[in-house]
Amino acid sequence: ATTEIYTLSLHDALPICARTLLITKRVKLHFFVSSLAPEIFSEGLKESTLSSHNLAPTDDIAVLRMSAQGPELTSMRWGLVTSGQRSAPKQVLRRPLINARQDKLATWRDWTTPFQQRRCLVITSGWIEWTMETPGDASSQAQTTLFAASRPPEPKRQAWWFRPAKGELLALAGFWNPWDPPGDPGRDSAALITVAASPALSRWHDRSPVVLPQSAWGAYLNPDTVDPQALLRSPGPGEIEVQPLAVGIGSVRNKAPSVLQPEGEVILAM
Repeated sequence: ATTEIYTLSLHDALPICARTLLITKRVKLHFFVSSLAPEIFSEGLKESTLSSHNLAPTDDIAVLRMSAQGPELTSMRWGLVTSGQRSAPKQVLRRPLINARQDKLATWRDWTTPFQQRRCLVITSGWIEWTMETPGDASSQAQTTLFAASRPPEPKRQAWWFRPAKGELLALAGFWNPWDPPGDPGRDSAALITVAASPALSRWHDRSPVVLPQSAWGAYLNPDTVDPQALLRSPGPGEIEVQPLAVGIGSVRNKAPSVLQPEGEVILAM
């Protein structure tokens, strides 16, 4: 048996969290968020959102927000549509804001109001990152070293699935905006929030989504919380496990379960 050796480069890391996924049942999703209230409304949650192995920007994601009725699960477009873009042509909306930096929330006008007034949780089975790596194995290290000067190993694009070390679902911090596009009234849009990666995750990327523990959900969703930024954090040691994946997830058109085919052993992020 051989052991794969990965050389990771933050310089070569691809954009942060450009894919997510959600693989669950409606009843399990309700149970996951049931600590917020005895009853969670979910009339706007599409069934197609609950079985999505490869969610890309502009796809629907599962969002938990506070509404006039109380906590509500609904489907939203991943990619924030700002107030100035609501009547913009389709081509303007094809490159949406999917992730917002925590350190810009107080200064970027299009982010400040939704973060203050319309915070939400994006419920996922994890997120996907890519790195550029130099692969090798223990049995060929000597040969690789011998011929390194004449033929260095080719870097390869590696996909990684970041998922909860315990349980099946994660709650990522985000915020949302109303949209109401023609032909799809009531559809809203949302973005995730990213922070500097914790030491546990920094070997893959210098930033990460915010994973909120259950104890912080109520305060984060409450628009009266004085300092919601104090709740934003990157996952710590032992909270996330990382599964290397085969190449199939690279195509946004590939939505089959096979996109999550493993390629190597699971790593507990410490």
